[in-house]
Amino acid sequence: MARDATAIYIDDASVRALSVSGKRPRKWATEPLDPGLVRDGFIVDEPAVAARVRTLWAREQMGSGRVIAGISGINCLYRMLTLPDLPKNLLPEAVRREASRAFGVPLDQLYISWQTLPSQKQGETLVYVAAATRTTVDTIVRTLKRAGLNPYMMDIAPLAIARAPAE
Repeated sequence: MARDATAIYIDDASVRALSVSGKRPRKWATEPLDPGLVRDGFIVDEPAVAARVRTLWAREQMGSGRVIAGISGINCLYRMLTLPDLPKNLLPEAVRREASRAFGVPLDQLYISWQTLPSQKQGETLVYVAAATRTTVDTIVRTLKRAGLNPYMMDIAPLAIARAPAE
């Protein structure tokens, strides 16, 4: 059975939604936004943007309110970290400490996600870390919930686009 999903992306100019069944697009819709409601990927006026999202969902009958939310890469940070080989139970704390040093931003201001990658050198662990500001993510989540949607997953737009050709 094909997996159905709906993705939503809010940028400075519009709200865009894509509904897919498996790998096949079912419906694509867009709703323009007035200037100033979103600035550099940050939702400035949550109630107004939520109202536009509700309008789009009602007009286009996009289906379930369970959505994958895309976030702009503008307020995100990315780093490749090289760590010594560590036991798996110590790796999460080592990544957090090294990410804090590498980003130069307190981790309580960021949501981070990481993944180990194959390393060419013996005795080291290569880790890709992506971080998004909590204010940006929290604003998107609040806006979507206010619109009656349930964001169950998020992805940073540039990373999603980079993975698309492999899919």
